[in-house]
This record gives sequence, structure tokens and C-alpha cells, in this order.
Amino acid sequence: MREKIPTYSIPTLRRWRKYFGRGGLTALAPRYGNRLGDGIIDQNPAIRDFVIGMIGRWPTHVRPYRILRAMRAAFPEARLPSRSALRDWINRWVAANRAVFAATANPRGFKNSFKVSFGLADAEVAGVPNALWEIDTTVGDMFLLDEDGRLRRFCILGVIDVGIKRVRFFVIRSESSADVRRALCQLILEWGVPSRLRGDNGSGYVAEQTQRFCRDLGIQYEACDPFSPWQKPHIERAFRTLQHDYFEILPSFAGHDVRGAQALREQESFAARFGRSKEIAAKHALRPEELQRGIDAWCVAYAERNGATLRLSEWSGDLRRISDQRALELLVEDGEARTLNKTGIFFRGARFIAVEFADHIGERALVFADPHGDLGKLYVFVEQRQGRKFLCVAESVERLGINRNDTAILAKLAQARFINSKKAEIRRAKRRITPELVAAAMTEVGTRSSSISQESLADEVAHQTQEWTAASDALGAHSIQSSITSDDVREANAQAARYRELRRRPERELPAADRRWIAWFETSPVFKAYSMADEAAVA
Repeated sequence: MREKIPTYSIPTLRRWRKYFGRGGLTALAPRYGNRLGDGIIDQNPAIRDFVIGMIGRWPTHVRPYRILRAMRAAFPEARLPSRSALRDWINRWVAANRAVFAATANPRGFKNSFKVSFGLADAEVAGVPNALWEIDTTVGDMFLLDEDGRLRRFCILGVIDVGIKRVRFFVIRSESSADVRRALCQLILEWGVPSRLRGDNGSGYVAEQTQRFCRDLGIQYEACDPFSPWQKPHIERAFRTLQHDYFEILPSFAGHDVRGAQALREQESFAARFGRSKEIAAKHALRPEELQRGIDAWCVAYAERNGATLRLSEWSGDLRRISDQRALELLVEDGEARTLNKTGIFFRGARFIAVEFADHIGERALVFADPHGDLGKLYVFVEQRQGRKFLCVAESVERLGINRNDTAILAKLAQARFINSKKAEIRRAKRRITPELVAAAMTEVGTRSSSISQESLADEVAHQTQEWTAASDALGAHSIQSSITSDDVREANAQAARYRELRRRPERELPAADRRWIAWFETSPVFKAYSMADEAAVA
């Protein structure tokens, strides 16, 4: 007996014998915790709710002595637990309600550690490139040397192809719409066009220019709910991997949070870093372009490490790509609204004209400067029901030295042909509508002896009205398909020269054929383009 239980007394042995006689071996089992739930706090619901309320009100500053003082003030006549008993009860409650306590004390920690996540966020696009991209922007955990020599924290814009887990990051100054569009433009040229783009409600993503850029390329933008980073988990995880795997080893690393930054500062003594911290940091800090090159190399290595390169090589489907790089770069730029008036478009100190303006005079257009810096060209788009449509490339008269009169002749000839053809359609429709038909239909007056019944009359008016509407719509929505060439310009110049020559001669000396030709020419668009009316009047 002593070998198995070295310390026991005779009274203890007698007590065990008595318990065994009453209940057998079960009576000899330990009875630890048999009084659990019988304490002062559990027996008094008001005190229990008070303690839980104190924990919920100050979850990160739970102090037994503080709660005990508040209990003495709230329950002066009640029996209260000791400080150690209160501390044990609080610890037991926190251990039994870890998820609830985490949700109250640290909601972010609750999402990371306790929030249920049984599903796979990429299940629907796994292995499919460009099916879904996630995009986000965060402030980099390091200082960079700006152009003015100052240390600044730049933003990092990240994009991940969820299907195959390839990722890219861009060092930008701020989360602006222009920076977002430039990054997407570069990725689209490299990866192709995504079907869906998921991001948050940041100003750079919900801006009208960014949304228009996505619509023009057929990209569906999905905005996450506010304060819901778990709706784009892949890019959030990619940011963490970048900053913990790469940024931590770079000079001028600032730390991931306040505690990390303080730990970095404490690595040197106060005397060693006093007055010299910024000087040392500026000496070793990277410039934005240097960090960008390093991140690009890291992304290539990361793609090899996580299998993105292999998954892309195994894909046998088609990827939608943009073949015209210049057109894509044009969409990135910010357009400016202008009105197409009869003298062209005035844009940044120059006037731009084009033959295609002829049938859009008075309409609003969106114009873009040339993305490669050609100051003599302007890209013009018009708004239609189907969306934005490219109209033409307008040219500057002053900067390119083009002949204004030649362009005016082409435009007026095109406009005259267009207007005349549409006016002819309207005249044909108008002939079918007589005042008698309209008056009878409007007043609903008719007789049984009339050769046209009320039903046939209404059908006739409806049919004619549809033709009139179709012709009017065609006049307003038709786009010029001009067949005018340089030969037309040469012919117009020859006609103008002939006209000047004939007008210099006395009219009585002109043959009848020449007089008839002059009368015809003075009513032509070429005569109006050259503004010869005054010359004719003087002559």
C-alpha cells in the first residue's frame, strides 16, 4: 500500500473503506468541481449580469479589482465574492466563450480565427485564367525616397488572377482613377481581358472614368460590401505575403503596425539614433522605381513557387486579348467633353477639324489627346444609345499645316450629299400625307359614303407617321460614309479656278454655255465652301 500511495493516514484509509461500503468503487472517485455553479456570482443573476456587462464594456481592460469596486457601489448590501474568486470566474467565462469574447474585444481577430469558412472562395474559377481578378490598394510598410528627396510612404496596388493565382503589384503615389486604369491597361496587355473585376468602394475604383473603362472593355466590376475584406480574400492574402516575405528585408522598412515600428526603433539606443534616424533612412531608402523592379522580380519568383506558371501552361482555352495597343492606351486617358460646332473643336489652344463632323454638328462629343503625345491629332467619340462610339481622328489645322479649304470642301460636299439624301426620303414620306387625311384622322369625322373607311384611314396615317419618324431618326443618327477622295478636291479646285477666270471677263462676251455653268456653280457646295458669294456680287 505504501508503495502505491506513499502518503496517507489511518483516518483516510478508514474513510475510503466507509465510502466503498456505501457506493463501491464509484464512491472513491474524485469529486473535483462538484460545487461548480454554486458560487456567489452564479447564484445571483444580477451580479452575474453586472460582471458580464463590465467585461463587454471594457473587454481589453478587464481588471478584477476594478470590477469588484464597481460591484461594491452597485450592490452595497449584497454578499460579494473575493478578488481571487472573481478572477477565477472571469477566466472560466472567457475560456468558455472564446469566440464571443473575441468578437467583442477584437472583431478583426474574430474574423481571422473564429469566423466560419468551410467553403472555397475560388471554387467557381479554379484553374481558369482571367475569369476573376481581385484588386486592392494598401499603404506600403516602408518609406521611399521621393523626387524632392523626402521620405514618403507610397501606395501599393495589387491585382491577382484568382483562377491561377498569378499576382502583380504596382507602386503608385495615391489611389487615383488614372493610376488604377494605367495598372489595368498594363495587365490587360500582358494577361488579357478579365471577365470580372472585384474590388472595394475606393475612390479610384468607383470613379466614373474607371467604371467607363471597364464598360468599354466588357469587364464586369463587382464592388464588395463596405468593411468586408473577406469578400476579396486572395488579394488580401497576397498583400500579407508580399509585405512579410519581401518588405521586411528591405531598407527603410517601417514595420507592419505601431508595435512593429516601435520594436524597430528600439533596436538602436536612443543616443545612436538621436537626430540621425531620418538621415540614415534617406541614405539607404529605395526610390519608387527601384522598389517596382524588385517587386516585379519577386512576383516572377512567387508565380514559380505557387504554381501559377504551371497552371497557365496547362490552360488550353482561349484568352480575350486587345490587339490594338494604341486604342487601349487611349481608353486610359481622361476625355474632355466638347461640342462639335461648325468651325470644328477648340482643344488646348488649337482647332481640330474632320470631314466626319459634318453630320454631327451641334452634338456633344468626348475627345482624347493622342496617348503618344502627337499634338496634331485628337480622337473623337460620340455618345449613342449603345454606348460610346469612335467617330474619327480630328487634325489640327495650325499644327499639322493641313489645307483648311480642302477639308471644308470635303465636309460641305459630304454634308450636302447626306442632307439631300435624307431630305429626299422625307419628301417621299411627306407626299403620302395629305391635309385631308390628317384632318379626318384628328377630328375622327367621316361618312359612310367616303371611299376610305375610318379604320383604313387610321392605318394609313399610322403607316405614314412611322415612315416620317424613321426618316427623321435616320437624319439624326446616320453616320457619314463619305466616298469623297483627293480627286474630288482637285476637281473642286479646278472648278473654282474656272469660275474666277470666267468672272474676270465681261458677261456679254461669254458664250451661253459658260453663263449657264456659272449659274449652276454659284448654287453648288463648292462655291459656298470657297465663300465666293461676295466675289460674285462685286463682279
